[in-house]
Amino acid sequence: RFSFAPWSWQAQRVNTEPRSSKAFAHQAARNIEASNDIKKTKKKNTKHEDPGGFERNVALAFFASHIPITVLIDGQGAFGSFLYPQLLRDVVQFYADHSGDRLMGYRQSLQEDQQVNVAWFASFILCECALQLPYFFVALRVMTRTHTRADNTQQQQQHHYPEWFRKLTLVYCAHVCTTLIPIWATFATSPNMTMAQKAICISIYAPYFWIPLWLLSKALEVGDAK
Repeated sequence: RFSFAPWSWQAQRVNTEPRSSKAFAHQAARNIEASNDIKKTKKKNTKHEDPGGFERNVALAFFASHIPITVLIDGQGAFGSFLYPQLLRDVVQFYADHSGDRLMGYRQSLQEDQQVNVAWFASFILCECALQLPYFFVALRVMTRTHTRADNTQQQQQHHYPEWFRKLTLVYCAHVCTTLIPIWATFATSPNMTMAQKAICISIYAPYFWIPLWLLSKALEVGDAK
């Protein structure tokens, strides 16, 4: 009996060791593969729309930066520069002189360019102050107060913000995009602006067209997914 036991143990050791090594290697390979799949899934999820990610930060920065621009800079084109301190008037004048903006520097432009009409541009700025400015505060409040409740799936993130906010965003974006068309047309057709000045002014105003257009596409995309 005692001589048989070592033989049995040795036989079992010889037969099972190779299988255990292979099983261990196979299990290790599966663990590595599973770990790689998890990493790929995380990277894939980060590419989706994330209310706490890059796209949300771009929108927040756009709305937050637009508030002082609307109140301190653009408002001078509608309410008159006499309501603003000299420092802000100098800022607008410096910008108009160096960029050739025929609209923000309309007082000088009227003496040279009869195509510049102050009334339509001033009405756009009044709409900006009366309609767009309140939306900026609403958007900042909604986006900063609700982003932490986002789920992990792309579809739930897309439906994260309230439906009323999506509709309000559609109205805002459509309005802003349409106002930029006549502004760009004025720059493009002004005979007293050089090509460089036209390119500079169109480029300066470009974010206020492309970012709302991008937000518009996002809002429409979420609406189609419902």
